[in-house]
Amino acid sequence: VLYDKDMTSIIKYPQAKSGTTFSTLESVEDINRQAFSDSQYLSEIIMQEGLKTIEGAAFSNCKNLTQVTIPESVAAIESGAFAGCANLKSIIIPEGVSVIKPNTFSECGELEWIQIPVSIESIESSAFRECKNLSDVYYGGSEKQWSLIDISDYNDYNDVLFTTTIHYNSTGPDTSDPGESNQPQYILAKFTGYDEATKQVTIEETTSYQYKVTEETDLSFLENLEELKNKYVLIQYMPGDYDHVLDRYVCSVSPAL
Repeated sequence: VLYDKDMTSIIKYPQAKSGTTFSTLESVEDINRQAFSDSQYLSEIIMQEGLKTIEGAAFSNCKNLTQVTIPESVAAIESGAFAGCANLKSIIIPEGVSVIKPNTFSECGELEWIQIPVSIESIESSAFRECKNLSDVYYGGSEKQWSLIDISDYNDYNDVLFTTTIHYNSTGPDTSDPGESNQPQYILAKFTGYDEATKQVTIEETTSYQYKVTEETDLSFLENLEELKNKYVLIQYMPGDYDHVLDRYVCSVSPAL
């Protein structure tokens, strides 16, 4: 395996290297473009904490690759990183990655599920092209947060994301899935407007504040809209039923800045 002189970058993994499992060194921060592409025998790659970047096409066309471990330290996965990994079964994208780049998982025909963190802001062209067996997406945020992700639909190459099952507020298939639970969930929001004619309430969702309870209540929103305007409140909702979060609020809060 070829490293740079500081042992912080993997430059090239020999395509015909024997052995099915490889673990990166703890010193490695970057996996170079096409570093593992077309590896013939590699079936499992374990990336150690400290890795920051997986460059373009780093693992492209690793036909026997089935298992990948990506550490939480990774902040960028570049275009086509896993394209053509025809037998890859699942993948967990770490929190902190903000974009799923073009062709990242293109032609991963056996990909069955993927875990996507709430940090993802956009999914670019052909990221999931020909991922015909993708049946489940485990997403860390709410249904509304998912709807705000900019998903490219160029030539319908990401169309599987509009037909697969999305599990909201989820940490993956191996843990209890809050997205399928009947337990109520809570969210911090600020009321910014109310239209009397349409009965429409505008809320500004946020989780960035430390807050303290200023007034507890079990009254419905519709009875208290005017006094709640421009205040922060905790609201209760059932997973998968985000459109009805205005059924009840738990308490008024104020930011503890």
